[in-house]
Amino acid sequence: FAATPIQSFSYNPLTKVYTATVKITDDLTAGIGTNWEESARLELRKRVSQKWMLTASWTPNEAGDVEEKLVLQWEQRF
Repeated sequence: FAATPIQSFSYNPLTKVYTATVKITDDLTAGIGTNWEESARLELRKRVSQKWMLTASWTPNEAGDVEEKLVLQWEQRF
């Protein structure tokens, strides 16, 4: 993974979803979740300042619709 923009790869045994996070630019990442049969989640994160991050996500639900979220998050590191 050293030469790739992949930041993380994980598996959630409860939802059976694999998730990969890819660095697009220094302040933008994309996360994609799948169970290998269908897409489970798409997320874009953009750092807008040193302490603020904007996250947009799209998640399909059981009714066939897509749940869309836009979150502005404040982050304090200690």
